[in-house]
Amino acid sequence: LSSNNDTETDSGTSFATPLVAGAAALLWSVPDARLCQLNKTDPIAAMNAVKGAILRGVDVLPNLKDKTSTSGRLNVFKAYQQLRRGFGQPLGDYDVLQFFPNPTDKTLNVKLQLPDVVTADLVISNSIGQIVLRKKIETADLEKSLLTIDTRLFASGMYFLTVQTDKFEVVRKFVVVKK
Repeated sequence: LSSNNDTETDSGTSFATPLVAGAAALLWSVPDARLCQLNKTDPIAAMNAVKGAILRGVDVLPNLKDKTSTSGRLNVFKAYQQLRRGFGQPLGDYDVLQFFPNPTDKTLNVKLQLPDVVTADLVISNSIGQIVLRKKIETADLEKSLLTIDTRLFASGMYFLTVQTDKFEVVRKFVVVKK
């Protein structure tokens, strides 16, 4: 924002640095179990995965040739797509995993729309990475496409629901709130 509460454009490293830092923070917030695990075992490699996604995801522009290291401008959505590709997650117009209600107290309804018939596991872990539920997704589950998970024995808190296949992994966050 400018001093008169209007937007403006600018250039230079003092303008670009906070934008790229914000993009990196946004990419780190994507719930991806493999990125989290990589960060635990090799934080430098995890940092390089996020950095690489940002650098590969730019919009290449002729007028930026020789002005930036990538000849491009930041594109956070493309960086996000690059990060997902790097961890084997599917891209497309479908949403593989949906669930409701969120937050929940008794049950979580999970809707699966897998792109192919694949071998899959549904894994729920708590916020410190402990697995609280693991379920093999069977052909019958895919045919009805809606699973109901009993959350009455879960403690209040944030959880990660993961669908793992031989081709990709999708992770979503949900919250259990006890009334």
